[in-house]
Amino acid sequence: MKLTNVLLCSLLISTTLVAEPLDTLVREVCEQNPSLKAARLKWEALQERPKIVGSLPDPMLSYGYFFDNVETRVGAQNQRVGLSQKIPLPGKLSLSAKRARQEATQAFWQYQTLAREVIMRTKVGYYDLYRIDETRRILREQVDLYRQTFASARSRYESGTAQQEDVLKAQLSAAEIEKRLLDLVQMRAAAQARLNALRNQPASTSGEATAQLDLALPLTLARSPALAAPYRQDMKEATLGIQPPQTSPALHPQDAVPS
Repeated sequence: MKLTNVLLCSLLISTTLVAEPLDTLVREVCEQNPSLKAARLKWEALQERPKIVGSLPDPMLSYGYFFDNVETRVGAQNQRVGLSQKIPLPGKLSLSAKRARQEATQAFWQYQTLAREVIMRTKVGYYDLYRIDETRRILREQVDLYRQTFASARSRYESGTAQQEDVLKAQLSAAEIEKRLLDLVQMRAAAQARLNALRNQPASTSGEATAQLDLALPLTLARSPALAAPYRQDMKEATLGIQPPQTSPALHPQDAVPS
């Protein structure tokens, strides 16, 4: 199972050229995300069902004791031991096993679909965190620049070579950027909390995003749908077309007959 998980995560990671920290985060999400864990365990459990439903029921061993002897043609009897085995109608076990295999395959594609969505949300959240950090870095540089401008304007105003309006403009610009920085602090906390939820970590856990973006896309918009279609796990799941047990035409007629 671990090999399948690693292959899936490696496939989805390789679609974007990013630094190692994102790869590490995606692998952590693949291992720790609660929803993904539940989907994987469901798939693993359903993989065992074909062996169970495709096998004969367990034989039944019975034992009886009579308080009074019972006369039979071979003599008196005060105990009885019996062994019974239910044998379903021909073809019923194979049909049940086939359906169980289809359900396991469907659970596999459901797991793959969820994994793709979780990894996509992880990448989007990671780059959102990276965008916020980069914006804060640029704004801090601008604040330093406006503070220098403010100090220069005040010095020139005190010497009589500049107007008070220049001083106020520089001061107001610095105050506006500082307000944006405060807003970004809240945005970063929310983005970090979303990432922590994906990897099943406390919301207060801190992290840093570093990325190397390659914006040269090798695909065109017209070619993208055709190339993406074979990798749409939800479409593969839909092609199975498994019907509910009570309406399945393959099993329903024989299920109405006692085993």
